[in-house]
Amino acid sequence: MAYVCECCGKAHDGLPLDIVFAKPGAYLALTTRQQKSNCVLTEAICTIGKKRFFIRGSLPVPLLEIGGVFVWGVWAEVSRPVFERYQEVSQTGATEELPSFGSLSVEREPLLRGIDQLPVMIRFGAPGKSPTFVVEPNNHWLCRDQQNGITLHRLHQMLHAFFPHHF
Repeated sequence: MAYVCECCGKAHDGLPLDIVFAKPGAYLALTTRQQKSNCVLTEAICTIGKKRFFIRGSLPVPLLEIGGVFVWGVWAEVSRPVFERYQEVSQTGATEELPSFGSLSVEREPLLRGIDQLPVMIRFGAPGKSPTFVVEPNNHWLCRDQQNGITLHRLHQMLHAFFPHHF
């Protein structure tokens, strides 16, 4: 099986092992005018009105049959001190940094129902690597997937739900 990556436009063998969101849900909820006048957005960070702060990270989910992980590339809203600390350590690495608290900020669409504002612990990592998000224990499907892993059948179902014409 092969697919064409929406990011790079190239064909790749196998199944895609990540779904990445380019913008936090809170940013997408704003009008275009508000986004342009009130926000700073890069691939890794977002601020809204110097009052709300977001970091993009990786939320890994173990793949049971083949090993490895499927990765959700999502955004978490964090406090100003966590955001400022992330900016400091993102250049030097923070493998010894204690985890920080945040909550997911994702697009509001039926496939992601209930994910927005899920609490996560954030682990900063090596320079150039995105932080890792771990969903705080609860009964949400995303928490169960991250804790228990998913089958290839479940992965295929998710990919089909997001990309119905490709899988």
